[in-house]
Amino acid sequence: MAVMNEKRKISGRLAARCAFAAALAFAASAAPHRASAAEFESFEVKDIRIDGLRRFDPGVIFNRLGVEIGGTMTEEESIRIIRELFETGFFRSVDVLRDGGVLVIEVRENPTIAEVNFSGVTELPDDVLEGMLKSADIVRARVFDRALMEAAVRALEDIYKDRNFYLAKVNAVVSPLPRNRVGLLFEVEEGKQASIRSIEIEGNTVFSDWTLRRTMNLEEKGLLNFFSDNYLFSENGLNSDLERIRTLYLEEGYLRFNIASQDVEVSPDKRHIDVLIRVEEGKEYLLASHGDADAGGVFEGEIPPEISEEELRGYLTQVPGDVFSSREADTAVSGIRDALGDHGYAFAEVSYENELNDEEGTVEVVYRITPGAPAYVRKIIISGNDRTRDEVIRRELLQFERERYSREKVESSRRRILRLGYFSSATITPERTEDGGDELDLLIAVSEGSVGNFQIGAGFSTDNDLSYEAGLDTPNIFGSGNNFSGEVSVGDDDKKISFSLDEFYHTDEGVSRHIKTSIADRESSENSANYEIDGLDVEYGYGIPYADDGKYNLFFSYEKINIDSVSFEYQDFEDKHGGKLDVLLMKAGLVHDTRDSFQQPTDGQRIDISADTGLPVLDLRYYKVDYEHDAYYQSDRLFGKPVWHARVGAGFGDGYAGDIYPFYHRYYVGGTGTLRGFESNSISGEKDSRRGGLSRAYASLEAAVDVKLFKTQKVFLAPFADAGIVGKETFGGFVPPRASAGIEIRWISPIGPLRFSWAVPLLKEDGDETQGLQFSVRY
Repeated sequence: MAVMNEKRKISGRLAARCAFAAALAFAASAAPHRASAAEFESFEVKDIRIDGLRRFDPGVIFNRLGVEIGGTMTEEESIRIIRELFETGFFRSVDVLRDGGVLVIEVRENPTIAEVNFSGVTELPDDVLEGMLKSADIVRARVFDRALMEAAVRALEDIYKDRNFYLAKVNAVVSPLPRNRVGLLFEVEEGKQASIRSIEIEGNTVFSDWTLRRTMNLEEKGLLNFFSDNYLFSENGLNSDLERIRTLYLEEGYLRFNIASQDVEVSPDKRHIDVLIRVEEGKEYLLASHGDADAGGVFEGEIPPEISEEELRGYLTQVPGDVFSSREADTAVSGIRDALGDHGYAFAEVSYENELNDEEGTVEVVYRITPGAPAYVRKIIISGNDRTRDEVIRRELLQFERERYSREKVESSRRRILRLGYFSSATITPERTEDGGDELDLLIAVSEGSVGNFQIGAGFSTDNDLSYEAGLDTPNIFGSGNNFSGEVSVGDDDKKISFSLDEFYHTDEGVSRHIKTSIADRESSENSANYEIDGLDVEYGYGIPYADDGKYNLFFSYEKINIDSVSFEYQDFEDKHGGKLDVLLMKAGLVHDTRDSFQQPTDGQRIDISADTGLPVLDLRYYKVDYEHDAYYQSDRLFGKPVWHARVGAGFGDGYAGDIYPFYHRYYVGGTGTLRGFESNSISGEKDSRRGGLSRAYASLEAAVDVKLFKTQKVFLAPFADAGIVGKETFGGFVPPRASAGIEIRWISPIGPLRFSWAVPLLKEDGDETQGLQFSVRY
């Protein structure tokens, strides 16, 4: 008789079948289940016991048994149970046993991952590695699966290949740890990146190889791209460059242009890559006539009644007979879409299609317009302002809730938010409401900049020599939208202590208030005539907004001035007014600013006009008017996409009611701010005199190109031309003009902005003090 408590495994025949089934279903698994020597016999299940579980809930097994107490255990059921339990990936072995009438499921659990480490990785950031592990489902506390680990190895090698590390090798090491755990170590030999050795283009006759290569970002490795990584090949980079080439041809009317093939060959040593691009240019297409000599296309769809077709047709800049340009058509689509958005059609769809006539070489452009329904703003939702109060942002908005949507108002609101200077970025996105009706929500997302800073530093320039400063700058103090700042600066010529407070919304209508006080000691002893003065300045005033981008300012300033010494050039001023002055100034001004960025603008302009008048109630009566205008424009089609910057400035002043114009406000040109290539303030209003002038004018034109020498800091190369002139009198008596040309390097470095310029005089006079190399450093 068989002993009732004897534990017996299911027959060897069943175990063999189970092993065969498991091998077919789980070829990637490293450990098979145990076999049995006994013959299989079906039996009635009187109880069920599970052995070997440590971490998993018994439900993992019971949910897959399919056999209950009182049921019959068969060979087929055993095979199914083993297969399904292996499918969970939780177990390295599974045995189906019999202990009398008890069905025993004995398992050995797979280990869990305790830690994952990398060695030899220098070129991949942590977020890339973490993303790879997450995609491969390899994380701490998960069950270890060797197949997933091997997939992670392949995925990591693919990442390196995408980054041109074709020699990269990855090896995974599994280390057993106590309590049935393992540690994973990915050992990496990165090798060197493969560089582009050659880029060849075949089939092009319209554009030269040089023109097409200039359009591309990828380039052959050479001395000129030593500091950049454009010589490193990537599939995405090549695809982007092919689209740039295609766009270039479409912009010039070659609508049948085609990239016939692109071949990428890796050298046998996997260190170099050769790229061959074959193109089919086709022919140039002209815009077809529509019976209207001025028609630039055909409109299809619906034009809202509040917008005239003539208004929309004004965005079509091409006429029949012109070479078709996809750039002009895209611009027209953007203009039409913006016009619809300005009238409330937030989700208007505008597109165009080309209907080609190959025989005549013409193209008919069809603009399709689907305006949809006009939208109204339901809610305005602000996010990202952890420190700034909502009201600081909302008071800059020109678009309101429950009002018809206007793209123009939304864009102006976004610029106003950025102009605060508190946010590094701001986006406003219209989002349809869930019911899809005529309402939308405006989602405003901002990224806050620094709360403020306390700076202790120094600077040096060819204009002002060495200086030291300490400053407290707290824009948006306490998230209120007000600015407070204090500064202490000490230089060879100037010493100053100042404090200021700006309330940008002193009233709900946007009237700002400005309060400032300063104590200064100023000395001039080099290129201008000698003098030394010190004094107190208290300033108070208001700014009144106009339009969306401008403000009128009206300040009153009280100055208490002590004149310690002056050279003979200014002796007449001291003889008339003495050494101690009390001055009350009225300062009126206008600022209009539409630049797209305050630090590195690429578009827009800034106009600054100021007029200071010494009021007759105190000691000194004079007036001073200054004008400065900066305009920016980026040329997308020129090499390097230069940002053109044009600046013009002018100023004049004089005393009135018998008073003499103050010598410390006289005009000069020369130096990095007005006329590079000449020493600072070296061009006066009189020949062989350092007295200065009562008027001046200057102009500058430059084109700044981001040369991409470094990955993290901006470096710009800017050829320039400067010109300036100074007048002895308020509206005349000008000395001969001076001019210079040169090149400037600007580096937004980790220690602060650095500027180096080298210039040669184009117009100069005998005795002029020139200075070829000029620079400024602040840190």
